[in-house]
Amino acid sequence: MKTFQELTHEERTLAVNQMLAAILEGVVSGELRFAFDDADALQDRLDRAKARAVRARSPHLAHEYIMETCSVELTALAVQVAFDGVYTVDGEHVVKLNYRPVAC
Repeated sequence: MKTFQELTHEERTLAVNQMLAAILEGVVSGELRFAFDDADALQDRLDRAKARAVRARSPHLAHEYIMETCSVELTALAVQVAFDGVYTVDGEHVVKLNYRPVAC
């Protein structure tokens, strides 16, 4: 296993991008909602961005509207989650649990 710090620059970038894609998927689908102390403003901005996409008759582009509005916060979250992860090395066997993220 490797920690985030042990990854190459390219691997780190890939890990962050994959996490950001997963976060965006969760936000767009409604499975991921933010509920921490200061999250009301963020969640409101996310909801408004999704609504803008629907009004523009482009719900398939909701992720782009969301990133226009909240890229700093969501990218920071993706970096933190990627940093906290562990990464397999070729040949390692791991048990993957069926994990569902909960609201932050």
